[in-house]
Amino acid sequence: MTKSLPTLAEHLKAKIKEKFGPQREAADALRLNHAMLRKSLSENAFYLADLDILRQAFSLPSVEDLQRQFTFDVLPGVRGARRRVATLQGVISQGVPALASAFDLLRSEAKRLRGPSSTIGQAVERLYKVMSDGDLLILVLSDEPAVEWTESLGVAVLDDVAAAVRKGACICYLFPSARMVDALTQHDAAQNAKLPAAFERLFNDFKERLGDLGKGCVVYATHDAPAYFVPGHKFAMYRHFDEKRPQQWGVGAYPVDTGKLTGQPVADRLVLPLMHDVAEQLFRFCRKTVQGGVKHATSDQKACLLRVLKLLEAHSK
Repeated sequence: MTKSLPTLAEHLKAKIKEKFGPQREAADALRLNHAMLRKSLSENAFYLADLDILRQAFSLPSVEDLQRQFTFDVLPGVRGARRRVATLQGVISQGVPALASAFDLLRSEAKRLRGPSSTIGQAVERLYKVMSDGDLLILVLSDEPAVEWTESLGVAVLDDVAAAVRKGACICYLFPSARMVDALTQHDAAQNAKLPAAFERLFNDFKERLGDLGKGCVVYATHDAPAYFVPGHKFAMYRHFDEKRPQQWGVGAYPVDTGKLTGQPVADRLVLPLMHDVAEQLFRFCRKTVQGGVKHATSDQKACLLRVLKLLEAHSK
C-alpha cells in the first residue's frame, strides 16, 4: 500500500509557528495578505507568487521538488504577491503626480524582502564556521566598521571568526585611505566616514580579542578608489582555491528604506549575492589593492598580505 504524502499546508503551519508565531505575524513580516495566507493554509492551495515567498522564507526546495514531497494545489492567476507588483506598475504609469504613492509601494516591496534577505544574512554569518585552510574572505568597507570589530555586536561572530583563523583561513579588510576620505569629505560625499586611524584602532582591538589567533592571517589594507566607497554598503568577497576547481563568490549588504515605524524611519539592510560580472570586477579591485598594500606594509602585515595575494592571483591564472 502506497503511503500518502503529507500536506504542504501542515508543513508550512509548523514552519510559520516556529519562526514567526501567529500567522498574522508571518503575513506582516513577509508582506502577504493575512486573509489570503490563512485561506491558502486552510485549503492547501497556493498562488505561485505567494508560494515563492514562502519557499524563500523557509529555505524550501523548488515547487517541483515540493510536489514530490507534499500534496498541495497551485492556483491559477496573478493574485497575491504579483497583484502588488501589478498595482505598483499601475501607480508608476500614472506619472509624476503619483510619485509619492509609487515610492510608498516601493518601500512596501522592499520591506517584503526583509524575510528572505535576513535568512541570507544569517547564512553569510555562518560561513565563518565552514571556512578552512585555503579559504579567503575579503571585506570591502566604506563608512562602517566590520561587525566583528565592535564589542557590542561582534560577540556573536567572534568565536566563528576565531575558528576560521584557527583552521588556516585568511581574512582581509579593505577600507578607504585618509587621502580618499579627505577628498570625498570636501565634496560632501562622506559625511559619516571614519579616518583610517579609527578603523585601525577598531581592527587592533579586534585582534587583541582574538588573542593568539590574532597572529594568524588577519590583516587590512587601504585604497584610494572612490568608486568602491558607497555609504552604508559592505561587500564580502569569498575565495576557495584548490588546484582542481577554484571558486569565488560575492555578497553585498545594501541599506534600504522600508518606511516608518512609530513615526521614525526604519534602517534596514538587505544582504544579497552579487551578480557574477560585478563580483569579478570587485575581485580585480581587491587584487590591485592588496598588491599596493604589500608595498607599504609593515613586516607583520607583509607576510599575510602576500598570502592573500597568492590566493587572489591563483584564480586569475
